[in-house]
Amino acid sequence: MNKLYKKSEIWFAISWIIAYVVGTSAAEALSASIGAPKSLTFVFYLTLSGLLLVWIGKNGFLDK
Repeated sequence: MNKLYKKSEIWFAISWIIAYVVGTSAAEALSASIGAPKSLTFVFYLTLSGLLLVWIGKNGFLDK
């Protein structure tokens, strides 16, 4: 992730948006297929947020 961020902050942001949209669609479909709407979507959002927060913390961007 650091390499992409250093190369282009815009493409870094776009890649996160794509991951969010694709991941949400996949999680919604899986949640519906197991009969528990929004359950896997919630787990996906927690995981994605956790990954981003860990990355932000490791790279010292909390002050920004």
